[in-house]
This record gives sequence, C-alpha cells and structure tokens, in this order.
Amino acid sequence: MTSHFSDWLSRHGSVALLKGLRSWSELDREFSKALQESCQASKIFHVPVLQVTEDALDEYYFARKRKHHTLRRREKKLEKIGKVELVELQVSEFEQMVAVHQKRWQTRRDTSGLMDPKKQAWLKSVWQQGGESFQVHTFGLKIEEQVIAFQYDFEMADGVIGYWTGFDSDYSKYAPGFLLLEKSLRHWKAKGKTLVDFSVGYEAYKEQWASREEYTETILCSPHKWKFGYQRFLFHQHLIHRLKSSPEVVQWVRNHGKILKWIR
Repeated sequence: MTSHFSDWLSRHGSVALLKGLRSWSELDREFSKALQESCQASKIFHVPVLQVTEDALDEYYFARKRKHHTLRRREKKLEKIGKVELVELQVSEFEQMVAVHQKRWQTRRDTSGLMDPKKQAWLKSVWQQGGESFQVHTFGLKIEEQVIAFQYDFEMADGVIGYWTGFDSDYSKYAPGFLLLEKSLRHWKAKGKTLVDFSVGYEAYKEQWASREEYTETILCSPHKWKFGYQRFLFHQHLIHRLKSSPEVVQWVRNHGKILKWIR
C-alpha cells in the first residue's frame, strides 16, 4: 500500500497531510514508519489522546474527594430547579443538541469545527446508520425534559471514544458537562468497558480526568523536500502544534479568536 501511496505522490507532486494515525501498538508504529519511508520528505507531529482506564474513576475520586463533593452539591442545587435525569437521546433530538452547541459558541470561536452544517449532517447520518465495528450512543442530561448537556460517544469492541460534548451555557455554574461526564463514565464502567478515549484535544477537563496518555500522529509527506507547498505546510503545522500545546492560547482563541480564522 505504501508503494502505491509513494507512486501517487510522485505522479501528482502533491503534499499529503495524514491525520489521526494511531501509534499505540507495534503494528501502528511499523505502519507509520513505512509511510514515512515512502516519502522523500516527511515530518511527524504527535498529538495527545487522553484516556480513562477502567479503575480511573475511583482513583479520581480517591485523590480528589473535594471535587466529588463539589459535583454533588451542584447536582443538588440543579435538582431544586427541576427533575434531573440521565437519558440516552434519540436521533430525533439531534437538533436540540445542535441548538445547545450553537448557543454556547455563538459569540466564541468553535475550534472543533462542529458549527459546520456539513459536519453536523455527517454526525447525524452516522448516528442513524451505525456501523459494523461501532455503535453511536448519545447521552443527555435533562432537566424537566430540556437537554442541558449532551455527549456523543462511539462504542467500540475494545472501548469507547468520546467524540462530541456540549452544555447549555445558561447552566454553566452547575457544571452540567462534568455531571454528565461522570454519569456516562459510570455507565460505561458498568457495561464492562475498560477504556474511554477522550479523543484528540487540549481541553483542561481531559487532563483532569484522564489516567493515561497516548498519541496519534499527524504525518506531513511530500516527494520533494524543498517544494514550496511542503515548506508552507510544514511551517503551518509547526505553528498550529505550538499554539494548541498551550491551554492559555487555546482558551484565548476560543474567546476572541473569530478574527484569527486563517490559523485553522
């Protein structure tokens, strides 16, 4: 396969950017190495994927009892407003999820790209159709039938990938996103899942909850080392990697970054 890839690059003189390549096993690393060797010029960037292992939830609370009590207090305050329940959402409620997401990000920069109607349509289609190797499960935290937080997960044979989360900013002081995350983690643990993958991202909550860190790889590949397109992409990826490695920069871009759309 890598020889076909190399031939295609040489024939078209293109620069290829390959994202999301796993590097967790020996086979993953061998495949990555073969890809790099098929290019005349290549550069690899590591992007963190934070994971929660089976016993991490109890470890989290053992080490952070204060955080646990804070969540319980917020949940009790939320219950004074109305009945709070964890439910598995249906596809017919997808538009409610989108509305919650848009409400939170209407004045801020959504770095996930999930404000894009095309990506939303893809997520809805995947939810409806499912797949042979995965199923979509979307949890919602509701108060009096109103969705105030949601979590879109892919259930795999060997674990769960958390892909999309959101919460109603009107309820942010009650931490509905954290409440839902905790409840969903307990759900997956009860189902015997030994791994919950928070997926790529530098959000602070992932580091707070995760007990293990793995990496995916982004490989920039070109048939010509000094080709202008390769050097431009190389500079761009270096810049993005450095900026996203700083939580302060990420937060600033989200709060003020609509003027920096060119960075994407």
